[in-house]
Amino acid sequence: MGIKHYIDFLETDDGYSFWGILTLAFISGIANTGVLALINMAADAIDVHSTAISTAAVFMILVSVAIGAEAVMIRRTIVTVEFAIHRARCQIIKNLQQCEYIELQAMGRGRLNAIISNNLQTLSASSWNLAISAKMLPLVVGTSAYMLYLSPAAFLVMAITIGLITLFFFRGSAKNGSSLQNPNAEIYDGVAEILSATRESKLNATRARVSSGRFQETSERVRERAAVQEQSMAFQYVFSQASLFLLIGSMIFVVPAISETFGKTVQESTTAILFLIGPVGAIVSSVPLLKSCTRAIDEVIRLQSELERYSARHAAADDALPSDHLNDFREIQLQGLTFSHQRTDTPGGFVVGPLDLTISRGSVTFITGGNGSGKSTLLHLLMTLYPQASGVIAVDGKALVPVEIRAYRQLFSTVLSDFHFSRYLDSLDSADLSELKHWLKRLEVDRLVQVQEGKLSTTDLSTGQKKRVALAVALAEKRPILILDEWAADQDPMFRKKFYREILPVIADGQRTVVAVTHDDAYFDMCDQSIHLRDGQIVSTQEENA
Repeated sequence: MGIKHYIDFLETDDGYSFWGILTLAFISGIANTGVLALINMAADAIDVHSTAISTAAVFMILVSVAIGAEAVMIRRTIVTVEFAIHRARCQIIKNLQQCEYIELQAMGRGRLNAIISNNLQTLSASSWNLAISAKMLPLVVGTSAYMLYLSPAAFLVMAITIGLITLFFFRGSAKNGSSLQNPNAEIYDGVAEILSATRESKLNATRARVSSGRFQETSERVRERAAVQEQSMAFQYVFSQASLFLLIGSMIFVVPAISETFGKTVQESTTAILFLIGPVGAIVSSVPLLKSCTRAIDEVIRLQSELERYSARHAAADDALPSDHLNDFREIQLQGLTFSHQRTDTPGGFVVGPLDLTISRGSVTFITGGNGSGKSTLLHLLMTLYPQASGVIAVDGKALVPVEIRAYRQLFSTVLSDFHFSRYLDSLDSADLSELKHWLKRLEVDRLVQVQEGKLSTTDLSTGQKKRVALAVALAEKRPILILDEWAADQDPMFRKKFYREILPVIADGQRTVVAVTHDDAYFDMCDQSIHLRDGQIVSTQEENA
């Protein structure tokens, strides 16, 4: 299965393929075998000077074919493998973007990073070595055929010996197996946890010690697993090398005892065996590398299949309607919406809803509640980033249907509590940059960060400053609905007051709708309605500016 996946993986749209590489390897290998045969022939006729020039000419032709085919094969292998990796990376990213947020959460960031980075890098690093090994296979076949021509008895001894070596080697390899779980995924998760908790660890020695110990245990498991596999492969390789030297001994001491005619070809046969040691050793040493590559490709293909299953559910509706299909909405209603956070250690999990809520165009809605009350889940349900277990989202009284999901999501700009802050302004075009500069000035960060060549000049800002820049970008997108999750929590008291009293009314003016999670009860008079959640339920809805 793994080899088939490898062959399929290398099939590219520009004509490069595994079979083309194998053809070049075959040409190079056979030419190398011809060089061996020619050397033996020339050694037999060393005193026949009349054939020296013609023999040398044939020798140069064979060497040129062998080296030329090998050079083209190596280049073609590298280009093919890198093209296949590029294609796989782009396809994975495309499918990732088509998957739902909750589906990506379930896959795990560590696993995704390990496959996209580590597994594909394994293929890239191994391409040159595997190209050389591919050449060795036809070389072994050609040399074996030459041995059969020289001495059937020597060929039989050689074939039996190599067959036993191969059987032992692959039986040992099969015992190692191949884990479906990528150990590097555990390493990625462990490193991400350590880096994310840097500040907390500096302030809490116990936490730093425990987290470091946990990572060391993870690293130790991965080390032991890798060491056992590599040591087994190394032992098998050493055994195969020793066996090949025994093969030479059998040519000298065993074959003459069973073949009366072997003495006439002992020099040629021994030369052929010596010539064979390098290729067989290269093939044997490439087996662990090939197993790593096939395992990496299997994991990539499994991920691609998983992503394609997810993305196929949503891709059909991506372009069904124009992105501005719902931009003229007047009202959004959540009707009996529910969602369950499933947990592995409990049968039910935390349930949010049923939620009933109406958000009018141009209104400001504040959402309040304690930690774990369901505020962020409500935002994710509103934006359809979480799929509701029951209930419907209605726009102007009409239930949202699947083909409208993409257009519905284009209504929202966000600054969430765990927002992604990037220097790149991918959501804006050149016409939006003047609007961005306006809001950077209005939010008092224009002296800290500027727009240069379509990018932000720096990302070295405090959390509160990053939130201001993120808000400026969200406003420059000019979407009808703005979602804010604890945006003001990291602002100083003076600017927080300015935001609620001066900036928020300007944002909400012009038919922009604002939905904000907040705990700033001193400014509740600035909203049109406030929603309070407790234990996943809306316990009160209050019209503030009725």
